[in-house]
Amino acid sequence: MNISLLLEFVIYFQPWDEQLRERLLSLLTPMFVHRLCLEIKKLFMIDTTNNRFLISNQLKVFRGQIWNLRLALLENESPLKMIQRPLVIVTKRYHRYPTSDVWEECFKAKTPDYSGRRCC
Repeated sequence: MNISLLLEFVIYFQPWDEQLRERLLSLLTPMFVHRLCLEIKKLFMIDTTNNRFLISNQLKVFRGQIWNLRLALLENESPLKMIQRPLVIVTKRYHRYPTSDVWEECFKAKTPDYSGRRCC
């Protein structure tokens, strides 16, 4: 077995570096996520083939990924454990901007519902 592959495999089971974990948790505030989503929305608007529905859904998925990252960091999970978390989509509970630093007050997480999806 390749030693670099083995080392890479072992890293996935290690918890996050404590300094990195604390730094990321301090950055991942509702206001930071709000501003980041605004910037991403601006990028989506450059391509005129994107519609509001597509952009809105992509941002829900993006916020869900940040939600899972934050929970994994709070629970000090390894990267492997983090990627095994269930998928969530996250919607805003605020209209203009977040008024709190409490995630549950600013966002609502739920599992995606694929029952209405049709193919082709």
